[in-house]
Amino acid sequence: MKRVYLVLFLLLCLLVQGQESAPIQAISPLTYDGENQNWSIEEGENGYLYFANNHSILSFDGERWSKYGTPNGSVIRSLAFDGKRLYAGCYMEFGYWERNEQGALIYTSLTKLLEVSLLEDEEFWNIQVVDDLVLFQSFSRILLFNPDKEAIEEIPAEVNRAAIFELADGLYYQVKNKGLYVWNKSGAKLLIPENVIGKQAVVSFTEKDGNKQAILDNGERVVFGPDGTAKGLENPFSFLGPVSIYCSYRLKDGGILLGTIANGLLQLNSQGHFVKQISIKQGLQDNTVLSLTEDSKGNIWVGHDKGISIINRNSFFKEYIDKEGEIGVVYTSIWFKNQLYLGTNQGLYVAENAVKGGIDFRLIPNTEGQVWSLQVLQDQLFCGHHKGTFLITDSTAKQVASIPGTWLVKAIPENEDVLIQGNYTGLAILRKVNGEWSFERKLDGFDISSRFLAFVNPKTLWVNHEYKGVFKLQLDAALTNVTQLYHQEQMGYGSSIFKFDHQLRYATNNGVFTITNAPEPFVLDTTLTRIFQETKNTNLSIVLEDDQQERIWRLGDQSIMYVEPGKINNEYKLQTIPIATTLRKNLGVSGFENIRSTKKNEYLLGTSNGYVVLDLAAVKPVEYKINFKSAWREYFDANANPLALDSTIIVPYKDNKLRFAYTVPNYDKYTEVFYQYKLENFHTDWSKWTNESQVSFENLPFGTYTLQVRAKVGDTLTENTLQIPFVIQRPWYWSYAAMICYFFTLLILGTFIHRTYRGYYKKQQEKLLKQNALEEKRKKNKAKRKLVQLTNEKLKQEIDAKNRELAVATMSMIKKNEFLNVLKNRLANAENPTQVKSVIRLIDKNINNEDDWKLFEEAFNNADKKFLKKIKEKHPELTANDLRLCAYLRLNLTSKEIAPLLNISIKSVEVKRYRLRKKMNLEHDDNLTEYILNI
Repeated sequence: MKRVYLVLFLLLCLLVQGQESAPIQAISPLTYDGENQNWSIEEGENGYLYFANNHSILSFDGERWSKYGTPNGSVIRSLAFDGKRLYAGCYMEFGYWERNEQGALIYTSLTKLLEVSLLEDEEFWNIQVVDDLVLFQSFSRILLFNPDKEAIEEIPAEVNRAAIFELADGLYYQVKNKGLYVWNKSGAKLLIPENVIGKQAVVSFTEKDGNKQAILDNGERVVFGPDGTAKGLENPFSFLGPVSIYCSYRLKDGGILLGTIANGLLQLNSQGHFVKQISIKQGLQDNTVLSLTEDSKGNIWVGHDKGISIINRNSFFKEYIDKEGEIGVVYTSIWFKNQLYLGTNQGLYVAENAVKGGIDFRLIPNTEGQVWSLQVLQDQLFCGHHKGTFLITDSTAKQVASIPGTWLVKAIPENEDVLIQGNYTGLAILRKVNGEWSFERKLDGFDISSRFLAFVNPKTLWVNHEYKGVFKLQLDAALTNVTQLYHQEQMGYGSSIFKFDHQLRYATNNGVFTITNAPEPFVLDTTLTRIFQETKNTNLSIVLEDDQQERIWRLGDQSIMYVEPGKINNEYKLQTIPIATTLRKNLGVSGFENIRSTKKNEYLLGTSNGYVVLDLAAVKPVEYKINFKSAWREYFDANANPLALDSTIIVPYKDNKLRFAYTVPNYDKYTEVFYQYKLENFHTDWSKWTNESQVSFENLPFGTYTLQVRAKVGDTLTENTLQIPFVIQRPWYWSYAAMICYFFTLLILGTFIHRTYRGYYKKQQEKLLKQNALEEKRKKNKAKRKLVQLTNEKLKQEIDAKNRELAVATMSMIKKNEFLNVLKNRLANAENPTQVKSVIRLIDKNINNEDDWKLFEEAFNNADKKFLKKIKEKHPELTANDLRLCAYLRLNLTSKEIAPLLNISIKSVEVKRYRLRKKMNLEHDDNLTEYILNI
């Protein structure tokens, strides 16, 4: 017996319970920076949402959360919007909020305006707008407010639960200890006594086909026929055990949502039948539901005891969230024989119908571990697994191959008894023997991992390895060996091989290629390459084949794409389904993204925590509108001032720092909003698309501008483009008053400048005349200097001539005296002295001829007039012979040259030089010749 219990316990552990639901977003108080409880939710103008968040009202526009506190600091219990005003019910207070010209909510107290007498500790838990009246309901009464007349009426009604139900024949409300009342033009009357419905609170009251149905807070239902007879119905929530329903909401399609204290959300269809339960397991923020509403786009907003949830009921996605990680990352899936199979990194799971709309995923025994692929071949389900190959029948798995790492299993064309599988280490053969599949052998000749393969004919196939390239292989007749025919090196990353439009293709991040039979088989398919490149998606997945339709899929960072051939022409047709980047990041492991057709027009995409189902039939364009939210004039000290939105914004030049905020109320989990702007008279082109919902401008030139803003949700442009006019005022120095001042200043300045320039030009004229006179004088002086220069040059030429004469005369004297001395010496040696002496006397007379000296002195004075005078003045003790020696030294003559001129020996010349140095008081180191030359 214990063994049976143990087996049952293990089987229960293998079950993973959940359900597919519309996408749900859970919003924590940390996100909206508010309190936990949200007592009421209301959609207002432009699709904005408002929340009674305890002590404040929260406003959400799709991009930003704003918070407004109550005037008396009390708790806000209820909200209602009449198209213009947002009414609020609080503790000992009620009134309404309206937006001012800056877009901020401003509160008006009706209790003070109308001087309403409030009861002790009165709180208004419910507000309802009916026709032209606003009903404020507390536990003690209902106050009817007429906005046009600004008047209040009172209907006494003590209740346990504040709720008013609007039906075609009037308003219904429950009165404590009495029963259900109806109020219409005839007034209020008891319709259903308390003994019929009991003391349980009525949380929902609807009508269909003449019958009225009440749902009580314990889940019980009572139907009232046209004749007033009551009939109790089966409690549709009994499988949950005791339930406590707190609130309800009637959907536009007639369905009913019930918010519970501990069981999340319960949904009934228009017939009153249970549809499903939505709780934390499906993604709700909390299991306690305090408020509900449906917005104009069909989204369900849920106010919790802690946070907020959004259910995208009209989304073309459904999601299965494995919050506990019990399934793992989904790598592959398949819908086979009315059962859904999921291959994950933890094993193979099969979905079984669970009670009341849920799904149970059961782990198939023996498949624990990594599942790579699921294929249906010959109406049998094959599972490629890390441990080998399994044949799946219902919820059992039979291992047919234990060779590690089966990537996939493929049929060999024209051979029903043989299958080929790609493994970590190459290719292997499965063969059917007596109707049973079994492993036959691994093919020799190829040991490369074979994740992608495709046949050209029964004997030829291509195998792709992402990093090692593509291989063309030939199978031998016995299916024991393969021969490599061709090898193409890697042509990019993210590669895959597939068949599309009756041709074999190879795709990488660099393009799509058609594989032909030519010697160079890879030909770029420019059409498919261009199609994928023009989507401007990044983070592209491998190309995925569609096993149900003639189409191929690819996932990008902004959209899911598929391409299919045209039904009439040969042109390929691209369809894109926009997605949020958060979804793309969650779509499985990079390189192992997967999409599989499960039902008609429905595709399952594996994620890292479950899966999403794409319903192509539900993909329809939705119209969105972009709204101008706020404008702020910012200061450089970080302060900001809101600006009016309903007129042209005018800003002083000194505060030329503006911020504009705008929004598209999109609350879809799996689509994103992108914005683009252009400033007329400043920008020529639109900005790049961005998810930033505001833009700032600083230091714009003064002038008139129009800010244009548009948005797109996914690929759909908003139906409108914002036109925001604003004016940057002229700076004070460019104001009209300043311009007038500038004009007169310039006029005065011009007159002054004109007069100044006249005086200036007059002075310049006088200056020019003076300059001309000076120039004339300068020219005359220049002429005079030229004349003097020419005279000096002439004199210099004369001096040079005199010097030449002096040099000639000096040399002549030297030569003559040398000759006479030579002649004298020879005559002195003659034999007849008597005759010779007379000749010698004649020679001595010629050597000491004073006439020669006078001639020399005259020539020397002509050449150097002031020398003898200067030296006499400097050395008056010098004799005539001393002056003669000085003259010869002035001519830079050597002692040898001076000796003949003085008719003395060279040694005597040296003696004379010595004595002259003494007379001149020269130092020993002073050079006599240099001294004389420098005088």
